[in-house]
Amino acid sequence: MHTFYRPIFINTPSIMITPERPVLKGTSRYSSSQAAEVLGIHRNTLLKWANEGKVSFRTARNGRRYYFGLELMRVWREEHR
Repeated sequence: MHTFYRPIFINTPSIMITPERPVLKGTSRYSSSQAAEVLGIHRNTLLKWANEGKVSFRTARNGRRYYFGLELMRVWREEHR
């Protein structure tokens, strides 16, 4: 019989976006993985923020999300105020 443990998070650090200003083209489209990499965060964090409305995205015909460079810069600037 296996015992499963649930992790307990105490003093979980806040998520840090990369301190370096990302190099982005404003009108270019970025996939979820590309956008997360540019911001220096995990892809799941980006998806969570999109679901919460913190970052806007578009949906392609194939159902995949993509993000514009201007929106990613806005999010980066907001985190570095």
